[in-house]
Amino acid sequence: MHEAVKRTGVNFFSQIISPDGEIYGIPTFNQSYGNEFPHKLYYYEPWLKELGLNEPKTTDEFYECLKLICTSDLNKNNKQDEIGMAGTFSDTYSNGWFHWLMNAFVYAGDSNYFVVEDGKVSVAYNTQEWKEGLKYIRRLFAEKLLPVEILTQDKNQFLAMVNTEDVTSFSFSYTSPSPINATNPVRNDYVGLAPIAGPGGKQYATYRESTANISFMITRNCKNPEAAFRLGDLMISEYFSIMQRWGEEGVHWDYYKNV
Repeated sequence: MHEAVKRTGVNFFSQIISPDGEIYGIPTFNQSYGNEFPHKLYYYEPWLKELGLNEPKTTDEFYECLKLICTSDLNKNNKQDEIGMAGTFSDTYSNGWFHWLMNAFVYAGDSNYFVVEDGKVSVAYNTQEWKEGLKYIRRLFAEKLLPVEILTQDKNQFLAMVNTEDVTSFSFSYTSPSPINATNPVRNDYVGLAPIAGPGGKQYATYRESTANISFMITRNCKNPEAAFRLGDLMISEYFSIMQRWGEEGVHWDYYKNV
């Protein structure tokens, strides 16, 4: 077994081999467990504690939670400006609020709502469970527990929504809490919430498997293909990849054994 397959546990060679059986470039495989589950939900924990509530585990509990939050002046600014969930449809990750809610009724699939059932491609929205999910989401909008802006605003507007001077957003869906600015003192107060269960007991999390791809190719016009290959080999090495992401060893990061 190839060393890369042993280390990752994934035989990704079928993803980088051309139809003629050859590999025409240097592949990369970024096995990012965090990105494999892109639609996580983060909520502002102090508000839940102030209300004396436990983390919601079902769609009914989540509804009751949002109802209390959106009708209480939890940020103490004498305005009813609390938002149940922030988001947008203009970005693959920021629109996860819809997937996160729908996954309590039926697995919502990929960004186009495609799913695979018994080896056949289908669509999530061709089900009765999807209709029930839409009814639930519509109820949240109708009772102003979700702001209508999340259907039309762009990513910049979404980022502004979750970084207001007074905390207004109770929750949002993203791969990480990074939409909250790193300098925002409340960033660490947003914690993850496990997927909630719907009335039928469904409780899914969107999964998108890490895939390999060809990221470095040498053209026939290259004057020194051997040197180009050595450069590509360096760029995909573990050490160089760490430096590209985190910076200089011993300054911005270090190996555990050296700490």
